[in-house]
Amino acid sequence: GEQNKDLIMLEQPRGKMVMQNGTEVTVQSHTGAYRQDTERFYLEGDVWFKHNDGYSLFSQEAHIDLQKNFAWSEKAVQGQGPDIFIDATGMHADIKTGEVVFKGPAKLVLQGGMKGLE
Repeated sequence: GEQNKDLIMLEQPRGKMVMQNGTEVTVQSHTGAYRQDTERFYLEGDVWFKHNDGYSLFSQEAHIDLQKNFAWSEKAVQGQGPDIFIDATGMHADIKTGEVVFKGPAKLVLQGGMKGLE
């Protein structure tokens, strides 16, 4: 249809985003779609965001808005790193700064105890 000319279907999409501080994040999923007019990605099926500093986020779907430098998921999200594990019901991430806000109820497990939080 005429209204779908901006929609590009993706198989096994994989991409890389670079934050202001130079951190690189690779993104991959089973399938996805990209809307050229709004510069938005919709990713579905085993979506992984992997930081080059050892942190990763996993969900069954994610949205990425390149105009607003924003990524989010309304589905369950698992986040993990060298000493942390988070189980949440969703997330919003600022692609520029790398700041991630998890939506609750969320469960946080710190492997190293409370040392880093003093």
